[in-house]
Amino acid sequence: MPYTTKEVKGGFKNVKTSEPSKSLSKKPMTKEKAMKQKKAVMASEKKSKGKSVSWMWRGKRYSGTLIPSKEDKDNRYARTENGKIKVLPKKSK
Repeated sequence: MPYTTKEVKGGFKNVKTSEPSKSLSKKPMTKEKAMKQKKAVMASEKKSKGKSVSWMWRGKRYSGTLIPSKEDKDNRYARTENGKIKVLPKKSK
């Protein structure tokens, strides 16, 4: 619940108010903004074509998207969330 400052004898006092403050109220989203947001989400979903892969490094689990076009006989390649390319060696038989 929002507070307001009220002047009382000897100073000021914080008092709860029943109505929400203007800074906390949310404005309705415009139709144009909603469409832009929806397109951005759809574009990010289309971007990842490969499978999701994960690997352990120094006791932590990391993940990325597999890049099938770069795969060779020894390595697989994944793009991390930061956009970097990670080399993942295939298991030797």
